[in-house]
Amino acid sequence: MNEDVAFIRKHRGKGALLDANLLLVYVTGKFDKNRMSQFSRTQQYVEDFPLIEYLVELFPVVHTTPNVLTEVSNLAKDLGPQFYEVLKRVVKVWMSGTALARVQLMMHSSKNSD
Repeated sequence: MNEDVAFIRKHRGKGALLDANLLLVYVTGKFDKNRMSQFSRTQQYVEDFPLIEYLVELFPVVHTTPNVLTEVSNLAKDLGPQFYEVLKRVVKVWMSGTALARVQLMMHSSKNSD
């Protein structure tokens, strides 16, 4: 356990990278804890949610990728628009180096065309 705590303390400032299932559980619990027990994809994690919430909130930012967001969107399609509002507040999307380079190039090009 001490090694786990030391690891978290060492890397905490960089944020947490969550996969689709963990992100779905975390955001569903933040959105509506009661809904977790009614939603088939999260009901088995109701008892684990306080620990998941505690661990995720040790980090100042939650990172994810566009692919993870696609999967979460597919899994959460029945949860409604409020779920997505919570999701937007929770995560920072990591873009691949290629996608980030394209965005930077587009920004640079638009500055030069002004």
